[in-house]
Amino acid sequence: MTQEAIESAQKLDTDGSEYIELFILEYVTGSYAYFYNGGYEDLGAQTPVKMRDTTGGTVRDYVPVPIDIEGMKFESDGAIFRPTLTIANIAAVFSTNIGDMDYEELIGARITKRTTLRKYLYDSNTANPPIEFPIQKYNIDRIQQKNILNVVFELASPIDIQNVTVPARQVIGGACPWQYQGAAENKTDANKVGGCSWRTDYQITWGGVNYNIYVNKKDEYIVPHNLIQASTGSPTAGGFYTYSKDTSLIRVNSNGTRTAGQSKIFQLYTATALGATPTDSNSTIVRKFRTYSASDTYYAYTDTDFNDYVLHNNILWQVKNVTQTGGAHTVAPESGNYWQRGDQCGKKLTSCAKRFGATGKSSTVSSVTIKHVNPDIQNNYAVLPFGGFPGSRRFI
Repeated sequence: MTQEAIESAQKLDTDGSEYIELFILEYVTGSYAYFYNGGYEDLGAQTPVKMRDTTGGTVRDYVPVPIDIEGMKFESDGAIFRPTLTIANIAAVFSTNIGDMDYEELIGARITKRTTLRKYLYDSNTANPPIEFPIQKYNIDRIQQKNILNVVFELASPIDIQNVTVPARQVIGGACPWQYQGAAENKTDANKVGGCSWRTDYQITWGGVNYNIYVNKKDEYIVPHNLIQASTGSPTAGGFYTYSKDTSLIRVNSNGTRTAGQSKIFQLYTATALGATPTDSNSTIVRKFRTYSASDTYYAYTDTDFNDYVLHNNILWQVKNVTQTGGAHTVAPESGNYWQRGDQCGKKLTSCAKRFGATGKSSTVSSVTIKHVNPDIQNNYAVLPFGGFPGSRRFI
């Protein structure tokens, strides 16, 4: 409402312009009926008044109906007030405007109340947007009373309906509720759900080049197997090396037997690690994957963190329970008893940062260029669609 309109409203006693209340009833989603408190004296004439929509500029006809609304109060504390809307029980009026609906069918319907001065109706004033007081919206919560003369509806604020919470999406600090890749950038808008925009092809663009970034539910990067080098006495920072460290790791064979003595994979990322044997304190654990082949064997362990990863049909998979021995009895990667998705989100802020804040680099192995994640450099200015708490737009 403009300042001029407010001043005009304050001068009602001098200019004689009366208040007029307009009502919009959304009786079915997307279907509306328009009324104003015309009183019984206007009912026979059925003279509508015209008012422009608040947005869009469409001019609507509002039909006169005896309507009275009471109990509209606003306070900063205590229970939310529930006003009542009394409408004359005139079937002819409603059958014309909302069809053959029972009053019970209106429970849950949205009612919008607009208030202006008669001189600001469209017949007298064509301002766009129209001049009016702040709009008030309610839902019809229940029928309080019904007789041959009137129907009384109890109204409730849209945020005062039973079982409705504010905010509608519950926020749990530190845990992201979005469906992983539900709103992936490479999905069509019609198929997007929630707020996680991580691509289903796992790609980021860094320096104008596309890189595939794979991360497991423990926020560990998963890199191509041919980047992994054998144990060396002089490791290079930024290289990927395998070391036999945890001899208690036990492999679960396809026939149920178990074999002990496996190795962890480390990635060196600090200058202090140069020439040193990788440890949990000076290195970051990474995992490796291969391109799936039905003739290869993929191992499972009692510590499932070390189960093998494969890339199959552009989806990263991980062995689930037992070693998959290559040959005729090998089960190809798919959701079920033997495989699970390898790239899974840990639902933490770090999980988001590992993906959206990742950078890429290229390495040459045996004259072959491999594009992969660069764990040494983090893009701290990446926008994170983390849903765990409001305001987490950047990870710095």
